[in-house]
Amino acid sequence: MSKILELEDKIEKIKPQIDRIDETVYNLTQKLEKITDLLIDLVEKKNSLTILDFEYVLLKLNIPGIKYHELPMLISRSQLQLKRTGKFPTLQEFHQKVIEIYELTDEDQKIFTPEVTKNVLVKFMNYEEDYLTVCKMILSTK
Repeated sequence: MSKILELEDKIEKIKPQIDRIDETVYNLTQKLEKITDLLIDLVEKKNSLTILDFEYVLLKLNIPGIKYHELPMLISRSQLQLKRTGKFPTLQEFHQKVIEIYELTDEDQKIFTPEVTKNVLVKFMNYEEDYLTVCKMILSTK
């Protein structure tokens, strides 16, 4: 029985290290997926990469991979708010929320401009039919 307790104690001691490694692997996996997507688009000439592309900006600002899904979640929450209350954020309000969720500094905001946020909304409008209405409405508030 003492061996079992000893093993449990060792497991508890290394658990924070395992969690840290797990988060690091997740972040790296997310970044690798973004880089792979960008590379495929460039090679297949589906997309000409610009400094206003969301994926490029995420990589340029070294946004943690664990936060990549925050913007799509923000769009989803805006869609739910629209359905429930009929209200939606303006483009400027939406961009301000993006600044907050990614914790962008003043220097970062020179790269992650409202134009980048606008491009993301256009992209979601074209690829995610569920978000078409809310994206159109936010973009209409320019």
